[in-house]
Amino acid sequence: MLPQVNIIRANNGDFLSFFEQKGISGVLTAFGAWDELTIALARTLVDITDLPPVIMDIGANMGTFTVPVAKHVAGRGGQVHSFEPQKIVFYQLCGNIFLNRLDNVWANNMALSSANEFREIPRMNFDTAWNIGAYSLVPDVDPQQKLETKDPCEFRKLDDLELAARITLIKLDVEGMEIEVLGGAMNRIAKDGFPPILFESLTQDPRSAEVKTLLTSAGYKLSQYADEDWLAQHGDWPVEIALVKGENGMSYGRLR
Repeated sequence: MLPQVNIIRANNGDFLSFFEQKGISGVLTAFGAWDELTIALARTLVDITDLPPVIMDIGANMGTFTVPVAKHVAGRGGQVHSFEPQKIVFYQLCGNIFLNRLDNVWANNMALSSANEFREIPRMNFDTAWNIGAYSLVPDVDPQQKLETKDPCEFRKLDDLELAARITLIKLDVEGMEIEVLGGAMNRIAKDGFPPILFESLTQDPRSAEVKTLLTSAGYKLSQYADEDWLAQHGDWPVEIALVKGENGMSYGRLR
């Protein structure tokens, strides 16, 4: 059996969570939101373009990005496609989508990567895990890879997914898997005109430099807006925002 579950009434939606408040759930309970700046940037990036919003949430976890962003774009017929490889966390994501009555989210129990294959991934111990959101599929990033219980998981290239609509925003939070995800996604990204990418890059991960090199070599300009959070924007995309760090935090506005 899983631990006891309760509902957190947060600022941007309601969320099913394990009763013992840890990690993301603890922040949601204490402050009513998680990663507000990323959500605000996402809203701005989809609002300043006339394109129908089609957003990829890669590494969706329990849906703290999916839910508020899907709510925001629902009135414009927007879509959010969410990807979460952990079986139990995927169930949690689906529960939160349903709890918030969202019919514009497509949830996928898979990992995006540079190859189409099936692998076994470690199953987290939900009784003892402190931060479910810090789970990584990369062994040297997450010691939980040493867990003995495994679950089968589908890995797919974004390039090979059948998505009829043009992608207008990508959010990427995959705890060290960024280079693998992008390695299987750049053809689709180029086809869709290089949409903006909000991504996390772990400071202690030596692969973070590879991620930035890959994006800049493709023509993206990178802006850091938090300790480990970055915005990648491309000159071929029809709009761009400028980020300015000041004494009172980060401000941003449309550049073109």
